[in-house]
Amino acid sequence: MNTLPLSRFTPAEYFAWEERQLERHDYCNGEVFAMSGGSDAHNTAAINIVVALRLHLKGSPCRVFMNDMRLQLAENSHYSYPDVFVTCDARDTLPEASHLKKFPVLVIEVLSPTTADYDLGLKFEHYRQVDTLQEVLFVDTTRRTADLYQRSTAPQWLLTPLHEGANVVLKSIGLVLPVSTIFDTITP
Repeated sequence: MNTLPLSRFTPAEYFAWEERQLERHDYCNGEVFAMSGGSDAHNTAAINIVVALRLHLKGSPCRVFMNDMRLQLAENSHYSYPDVFVTCDARDTLPEASHLKKFPVLVIEVLSPTTADYDLGLKFEHYRQVDTLQEVLFVDTTRRTADLYQRSTAPQWLLTPLHEGANVVLKSIGLVLPVSTIFDTITP
């Protein structure tokens, strides 16, 4: 991620400008940040997760989205593109939500050297403010580990560190996912 703002925008200016861009950009309090492309391991982990989620959620009201769908973290101040997220809220299926979702239950970020500080810092701080969000999973392809944060009694979030031999228990969607599934076909 480019850590220097490209320019200062109002939300309306950001939306209009973003439609004309080839790359994705996060928006936070008037600043626009270019999001970097992912590595082979990053993309493979994200795809492995999406496939597992899609298969599990087939026939349910929940929908899985990847990094090209924008998510509102704070109205008029923070919009982002998570690597993967799930929404089960009917409001996210309305025509006006075709380019912007607002009600996630699960967000997954695959960490990369250029975005890890942002993902674990400011972005996670804003994720925790989204009322519908129940879980955030951070995946580290280098260490082949994951950290699962689950909403507890406000304002607390419980951390469960996971290694490759463990299972990720995603209560928000009723899925037990082996951590090894996330890293399938990724060379150590």
